[in-house]
Amino acid sequence: MELQKIDQKQIQPIKESTSKILADARNIVIKTNEDLVSAADVRAKVKQKKKEIEDIIDGYVKPAKDIVQLAKNMFDPFLQICKDAEAEINKKVLDFQLKEEKKAEAKTETVMAKVAEGKMSVEKASEKIENLTPQNTVKGSTGKVQFFIHRDIKIVDERKIPVKYFKLDLVAVRRDVLSGIEVPGVEITEEKRVR
Repeated sequence: MELQKIDQKQIQPIKESTSKILADARNIVIKTNEDLVSAADVRAKVKQKKKEIEDIIDGYVKPAKDIVQLAKNMFDPFLQICKDAEAEINKKVLDFQLKEEKKAEAKTETVMAKVAEGKMSVEKASEKIENLTPQNTVKGSTGKVQFFIHRDIKIVDERKIPVKYFKLDLVAVRRDVLSGIEVPGVEITEEKRVR
């Protein structure tokens, strides 16, 4: 699939017209109502040029987006099957490893009890315990599995968490306040803008 190159001949007129628009915008001086009308006309030209440029961009971008969406629609189901298969294997591997670790723990306790009773030397116990510990890395002919400890957090009492860790949802605050709900610490402001 070949990408369409942007023709410099197409860019040059856009460059020239946008440079003129910028110059016109910089030259605007509004002192009278007629000047305001003139500024509104220049602004309309700017918006029209902006729309023309956005349409040109869409001409290049939309086909690319369509291709990406087509590829995702075609291959995502197969990708999901692979992800599900990997998750299933990971679960089985981890279940086995945890069972092996429990067995090793039980045998370690037995060895330690023998040491405590004086039936086994510390050196011999140390050697046996070392051989009981399951491997953290298992290599096959084409792949390997590594076990590691993942650290994460669990919220046990949200009320005790300091305020600095809570993020303010400005969208919700704005929506509620503008719809008439009073939110302490927030007030409505008004500012004139150009549309």
